Amino acid sequence: MTRHLYERLRAEVLAVKRQVSLLIASGSSGGGGLHASTHQDGGADELDITTLGGFPGGVTDFLREDGTWQTPPSSGGTRYTVEFYGGAASGLNPSDSLTYYFGDQLGANPTTSQPANTMVIAPATGTVVAAHIRIIVLGTLGSAHNATFSVVNIDAVTSEVISAAVPFTSATNKVSNTGMTLAVTAGDALLISFLTPAWTTNPLQTYYIVALVIEE
Repeated sequence: MTRHLYERLRAEVLAVKRQVSLLIASGSSGGGGLHASTHQDGGADELDITTLGGFPGGVTDFLREDGTWQTPPSSGGTRYTVEFYGGAASGLNPSDSLTYYFGDQLGANPTTSQPANTMVIAPATGTVVAAHIRIIVLGTLGSAHNATFSVVNIDAVTSEVISAAVPFTSATNKVSNTGMTLAVTAGDALLISFLTPAWTTNPLQTYYIVALVIEE
């Protein structure tokens, strides 16, 4: 290798070394560098991330892996399920345009007066947030007319319609409402009521199950 070539290579190596040193000192190499270390915990120039652009403030949001700030989803309170049953061994043959009531009376038919001893007791203070109705028809199916089902809070003298479109046209009829808002207090007595339509053909041998979801 000639001396001229040697000196040229040496100069290029020194130039590269100087560039690397500058990158390290400025922290612009992508890995942090000496300058970046001054912004770390305990460094001479610590950065407060809450003052950086894009920081939302507040005490609830969290930073996702994709760099998006998001509010944690609400988990809601504790939920309880209470169940209501109606139907003697032979079932109920409901009449037209009457209001029937039932509570926890498996083995007994719903009645047109509020039963005194079969009311279901609310297990917690909160809100009825959902209801699920199942009507079983073992005999003649009803004509295409709907009943209106409600939950009744006897102690608070309040009620809320679960659905005004409950059919009796199939052997099994299911209706749900997940948007309910009826307030209850622990210990309140609850019943289910339903108003029958004027059927062309009345359903025969019917049985009733309703589940309420109460959220604290």
